[in-house]
Amino acid sequence: MTTSKPKTSKRKTSTIRAVRLDRVCEITGASRTTIWRWVKSSKSFPQPFNLSQGVRVWDEVEIFQWIAAKKQLREGNHHA
Repeated sequence: MTTSKPKTSKRKTSTIRAVRLDRVCEITGASRTTIWRWVKSSKSFPQPFNLSQGVRVWDEVEIFQWIAAKKQLREGNHHA
């Protein structure tokens, strides 16, 4: 007879890849000025956070999710 070990739960942790403004521009295709305009005026664009004094970064996954949501809106409008 074999005894099995009790299962241990592994807690899922999400990894944040902090990216600087140049990478956000590269991902979105937008200029630095446009990114800052979106930060200030858009309620949906991901907000940067301070990594250290003078270093502002974005969560790369949030940027990709924002783009996916914009694409979904477009696709939803075509099916209406």
